[in-house]
Amino acid sequence: MKKLLSFTALLCALLLLCSCGAPASEENARTDEKTPETKTDISVGAVKISYAGWTEDEKIMSAALNENASLKEDGYHHYPVFKFETKEELDAFKNDLHGVLSTGAGYNEIPSFDETTAGCGDAFFAENTLLTAYVTAGSGSLRFGLRGVFADGDVLRLDIEQTNDPEVCTADMAGWLLTAEFKKSDLEGFKSFDAVFVGKAELCGMPD
Repeated sequence: MKKLLSFTALLCALLLLCSCGAPASEENARTDEKTPETKTDISVGAVKISYAGWTEDEKIMSAALNENASLKEDGYHHYPVFKFETKEELDAFKNDLHGVLSTGAGYNEIPSFDETTAGCGDAFFAENTLLTAYVTAGSGSLRFGLRGVFADGDVLRLDIEQTNDPEVCTADMAGWLLTAEFKKSDLEGFKSFDAVFVGKAELCGMPD
């Protein structure tokens, strides 16, 4: 009798365990599902600033991933963004915008885009991707950096800030290429890319 009761209890326990598990197909669906919302900790590699020169040429916007970048209703100033997954794409960008951007020239302590991307060959692009924003400023004295990245659904945004506060600025318009390195795996699932100015712009006096 005791053996029969023990066997019955064991059988009930097994049935109870089976009833708590989700169907195999449903469980697999949850495991295989990958969405950008899960990327809460996106690692950013080296971030470099290069001189590019000032331009309002339409080629900049037509080549950008966010070709409608402008001062929009959300209050942010948006910058054109470009993505390079291979050396061929990087070289094509330089060739297509030759004469529009000064990729071979530096500015004071700021190197040229050609210098900052000189080490980005096939071996680099095997595991990495570059995101580059074209940042414009009313003076060549102003400097910029990456405050961080923000993921919203399938959109990845570069948050750019001014990093200096000069007392006197040069009276020249300037443009910079801010380039950030990412692991290819960290960008999987993102379909759109953007760059915005965040924080407060510090104004400076112009020389007489």
